[in-house]
Amino acid sequence: ETARDKAIFEMLLSTWCRVSELAQIKLNEINGNEVLLHGKGKKDRTAYLNAKALLAIQNYMNERKDDSPYLFPRMITVADSRKKGIPTNELKFYYRIPDMLVINEHISPSTIEARVRVLGRRLNIFAHPHKFRRTGATMALRAGMPIEQVSKILGHEDIKTTQIYLDIKETDIKASHERYVR
Repeated sequence: ETARDKAIFEMLLSTWCRVSELAQIKLNEINGNEVLLHGKGKKDRTAYLNAKALLAIQNYMNERKDDSPYLFPRMITVADSRKKGIPTNELKFYYRIPDMLVINEHISPSTIEARVRVLGRRLNIFAHPHKFRRTGATMALRAGMPIEQVSKILGHEDIKTTQIYLDIKETDIKASHERYVR
């Protein structure tokens, strides 16, 4: 529905980041097609942005007119927005109105989760941010990306975590066997 929604979706699809990592990205942590993510256990890693994500971020940033250091800044409370006379139907475009932002705070992960779920329900799809992470990693593995690289992108220390995490079907195993074992 909005440029912000598109940027959120494309970031999740491109980086396979956790929703908490997405929420706290600062603008100065995006360098070309690379973005610094702050993962679990205060472990930083680099994720990569594809062309769609870069375009979505650019379009979203073109609509913003604020000085927040965060890619996705936090919105003031709905009660405060009513006091400022902001119509309810404009709330989803809050990022366009500097008075609607808490400049030095990032969006909450639960706000991102709620937005993804709402948009999913409108399409009759069960959607949540973590699904992008699992699906992206599973698709990369099926396309032939080595599991060690998938694990590194996901920020897993142990490859066993990645193996449990991925959705590997018996048909995938059979197809791989037919392709590699002769």
